[in-house]
This record gives sequence, structure tokens and C-alpha cells, in this order.
Amino acid sequence: MSSVSVLIAGLQCALEWSSGLRLEHGRTSALLAQVRRLNAEVYGDELGQEPNEAAHAAGWVDETQTVLVRRGDHVVGMVGLTLPGSQTSLEKSCDLSSWLAAHRHEAVEVRRLAVSRAERRGAAWPLLALAILRFFVEHRARFAVFSAVSTMKATYEEFGARTIGPAFRKGTCDYSPMLVRADAWSAFGILKSAAPRMMRKVFAPRAPARVH
Repeated sequence: MSSVSVLIAGLQCALEWSSGLRLEHGRTSALLAQVRRLNAEVYGDELGQEPNEAAHAAGWVDETQTVLVRRGDHVVGMVGLTLPGSQTSLEKSCDLSSWLAAHRHEAVEVRRLAVSRAERRGAAWPLLALAILRFFVEHRARFAVFSAVSTMKATYEEFGARTIGPAFRKGTCDYSPMLVRADAWSAFGILKSAAPRMMRKVFAPRAPARVH
């Protein structure tokens, strides 16, 4: 196991212990209804994709490696990760043929990243980020491709992402296809800079319980 993988595993254990959440790789039939419901809430109700698009997009669980965040028996976060060399969902929305012709076998697609509204200030996002980084390292990918909603594009650019194709529209939202380098060295750099902030949050003093 590489030093990056060891660091990822340690951070994951600390975040799970402190938050009561659990990162789960894979899926079972019992969880699919919750996955589809979370998909519909985030991509249908919040982002305004048409109902038929949100329902069709639920099929991504059959096409990707799925990572879930659970609190008890409830799914509160999810992400789909497409293996290098596979067809990407982005190709259905815009023309990426020139870029993918040279890089398809070294690119991972990150899709359907979502966290329930009640969990967005907690550890669900960091746990999913660690799962994505682990996937990059294990499959020795050099790039991650994803669609960024227009309101988040500038934020992704601050972390080194860049646009690789024309913008497209789904429902009421505009999206841009983007990529970020995801080799082991950049993953290590991201983790190294994020670790102190994560650890401060994980081990921050907790308010004493009230006695009634």
C-alpha cells in the first residue's frame, strides 16, 4: 500500500469515528431506492433537471463503481466513478472526442456527486473526496473529468480544474465539462494540505452535554 493510500485510510477512519458516518464501496439492492431518491432530490428538485432526465440518470448506478456515505441505514451521500478507458456520460452532452482520443485510458469520470441537505456541513463531503482520491491512486489515473454547474465553475478553477469542451444545458442549469489532474503526486499534495484542517475539525473540543 502506498503512502498516499495509508494517509487516505487514516483520514477516513478518523472522520468516520468522529462523525458517525460510514463510507461504503459498492451497493446492494436494498440501497438502490435510497440512491435514486437522493439523486432525484439533488439533481431533480434542487438543480432543476427535468423529471425524465433525473429518472434516467438514476441508471448510473448500473454503469459505475458506486461509493455511498451512510448514517446508520440511511444513504446521505453518493458518487459514481467510471473506470479509465470507459465511455463517459459527458460524451452524451457535448463533443469531447479530440481530448478523449488522447486521454481516455488515463481519465476517471466523477459523476452524480451528491450529499443530502442535512449533511452538507458535516463529514460527508470530505469522506467522498477521500474515496475519489483513493480511486484515482488505485487505478493510476492522471485526470478526472466531470461536469460543473455554472455557479461552481470558478470554485473548481481555483483548485486547478480547466474547461475541456463547450457548455451544455440540462433542465434549468448550465454545465461545463472540466478536468483536473489526478495523479498520485497531486493527490498527495491535496491530502497534505487538507489533512491539518480535517484533523482540527475531527479533534475539535466538543461542547459538554447539558444536564437536565
